Amino acid sequence: MTGVLCPGGGIDLEDSAFLRALDPSAAMPFLEGYVTSMRIVFLTGAAVSLAAFAPAAWRVPDLTLSDE
Repeated sequence: MTGVLCPGGGIDLEDSAFLRALDPSAAMPFLEGYVTSMRIVFLTGAAVSLAAFAPAAWRVPDLTLSDE
């Protein structure tokens, strides 16, 4: 499992390349956790976008185009 340890002897938690070398059954909990956390992030972003769009759409003035 190269890529997990830093040159100084510590553990590099920001590099997920080691998941490719793991047995798929051992990597599955990591991948499921990543997918679950990203789902929460994207659903929260969608809710915030919708909450921002509703008042913005309400504030758009109702203007008619001229017939010139």
